[in-house]
Amino acid sequence: MAVSYKHIVDENNEFIGTELLDHLGDAYEALEECWHMIDILSGSDKDKIFEAHLKYLERVGGNVEYAKSKNYWE
Repeated sequence: MAVSYKHIVDENNEFIGTELLDHLGDAYEALEECWHMIDILSGSDKDKIFEAHLKYLERVGGNVEYAKSKNYWE
């Protein structure tokens, strides 16, 4: 795997963007690795993934209440 999570974060684990991704294949590989890491860390628990999504929305100033009113998995 040529591209990975490490290509989208710096040494402080801060997101740096996609500048190191050269093409869609690189993006696919990075996304696939991120998906596997989320799956592993959550233990495949969909409730944990949804809670992480809500925390993400809080972090970026998104509409948490709106997200709670929808079925995340549909």
